Amino acid sequence: MHVNDCVKVRLTLQGKHILDENERFCSPREEDAEGYYYFHLWELMMIFGKHMYLGAKSLFVGNEIFSRKFI
Repeated sequence: MHVNDCVKVRLTLQGKHILDENERFCSPREEDAEGYYYFHLWELMMIFGKHMYLGAKSLFVGNEIFSRKFI
């Protein structure tokens, strides 16, 4: 996997809140018909990385991040 690879996630309410707070640092995002948001892996890490730690609220439904292979 490369940091420029595309990944998709379904965001929890907490994840959507964090994305809204960071909209000034990244291009606006919208859910697709299945509820997924698409990012380059580096963007996902930049936006959500500091909120991902042991005991943190889940940001992604099922804690799943899908790589380009599965998109």
